[in-house]
Amino acid sequence: MSFLVALMVAAAGMLMVSNIKYNSFKELDLKGRVPFVAILAVVLVFAVVFSDPPRILLLAFLVYAASGPVQYLLHLRRDKTLP
Repeated sequence: MSFLVALMVAAAGMLMVSNIKYNSFKELDLKGRVPFVAILAVVLVFAVVFSDPPRILLLAFLVYAASGPVQYLLHLRRDKTLP
């Protein structure tokens, strides 16, 4: 178990100093009208997080940490298929 934690810490450290791009969510426009479905989705997210905060937040952060390398690999794959 401690090897897994050490591996996760090393991977997080390498991702911090890499050139891999992550989504910053700056393009979200929450100043205008927000659809009712979006408000319901936010309430549902809060309910899920409050059901088991440590596990849900860890899962959310791991998914976000993995999203950068996945997007990078998809970008490389897409560029290689073009002539």
